Amino acid sequence: MVDKISKILQNNNVLKVLSFLIAFLSFLVISQSGSPWWRDLFQQTQIIDNVVVTTQYDSEQYYVTGIPSKMPISISGNENQIIAAKNQASGMHVVIDLTGYEPGQYTISSKNMRFDVPSGIKASSVIGEFNIDIQKKAVQDFPITLTYSDASKQEGFTFSTPTLSQSSVTISGGAQTLNSIANVQALVDLSGIDVTKGVGSVEIEAKLVAYSKDGLPIDNVTLSVDKVKVSIEYKSQVIELPVDYQISGQGELYVASICPVDNPANCGSGEQQTVKVFGNDESIKQLTSQGKVTYNLDLSQLDKNQGQVPGVALVPQGVYVVGGNSRQFDVKLEKGVTKTITDVSIQTEGLNPSLSIKAVSAKDGKVSVTVTGAESLINGYTDADGNQVPGISAGDIGAYLDLSKITEPGSYDVPILINKNKPFTYTLSSQTIKITVVEAS
Repeated sequence: MVDKISKILQNNNVLKVLSFLIAFLSFLVISQSGSPWWRDLFQQTQIIDNVVVTTQYDSEQYYVTGIPSKMPISISGNENQIIAAKNQASGMHVVIDLTGYEPGQYTISSKNMRFDVPSGIKASSVIGEFNIDIQKKAVQDFPITLTYSDASKQEGFTFSTPTLSQSSVTISGGAQTLNSIANVQALVDLSGIDVTKGVGSVEIEAKLVAYSKDGLPIDNVTLSVDKVKVSIEYKSQVIELPVDYQISGQGELYVASICPVDNPANCGSGEQQTVKVFGNDESIKQLTSQGKVTYNLDLSQLDKNQGQVPGVALVPQGVYVVGGNSRQFDVKLEKGVTKTITDVSIQTEGLNPSLSIKAVSAKDGKVSVTVTGAESLINGYTDADGNQVPGISAGDIGAYLDLSKITEPGSYDVPILINKNKPFTYTLSSQTIKITVVEAS
């Protein structure tokens, strides 16, 4: 066996083959650190997206539509060429040469295209065919009209005549297309304005759209600007209502004074505090029927029975308080005292004009009321200027009968109501009063 191998190795041809094999294997091992040479023998194909399209034509005379600004292309080459091409993708272009084309409609395919790609790369269009339209170029100025988006103008507000940054726009495009333009509209959307201020002005960027006579948008034209600025003033009807308070957290103490920090006028003078509100019509009607604006105050946050607390207006959705729905209030608490006031007159409200009151069971239509509240408000106090402020009296208690539900003559037991415009608790000597109603003479 050894002798046979020795004879084979002594053969020159065998030795040449073995030497070639050893050299080839050594080359393969060394080449593994780089790109294997044999890969250049095989073609690859890849898709490159968003290649810029350029068009060659006489833009002074013609207007072309239908050509995409970017398109995908297919490139072919060996691996190294593909890698190099992908690294230069931003420099690739698809060139569509329309030189010499007359106005009309044409179908464009790969044969109408030239591909600016790296050397050695073959390229073709992926999207196949597309249609273009060549028209004689025209340029024309169009006036801008305003249109408002649905429900854009907030209910309850009035708006001034808008001012536009420019009144017209220049449009270039095919002559036939420009002839089909009916108008150019600036779409105004006012739904996002800050209505909490009640009054103000706003500047909005409105998009310009050209429309055909059929009311359809026209896209295949070029506008000198695509947006205009629209300035508009707005305001709402403002009404004034009395203020009331929904109080919690005072414990066994009573409110001696409540003053809004931002508007302390009339606080402590005994005059009814008021606030201005605005909003949409339906919500304002709802609030008006309540006859007041109520603030919710949690007095458990007070330190040493005096200080500032936040309050939130309890108003229907769509109603806003001028200056904001949230306010800070200066509040003072005191121990409570009780006082009984006699001969409080009872007023009547809401009686049908066709009826009249003949008799009232209570003597002279009066009632006794026991009132509990802050000591200074019940018994009186001296203000900062040294003036004596009297305590509560019969004239300060608004006792009344609501007769709006009485529609015909007869005798009725009617609840006695108190207009609670002070932070007191009230106990009446009688909860109801009997009245006799007759036809008005």
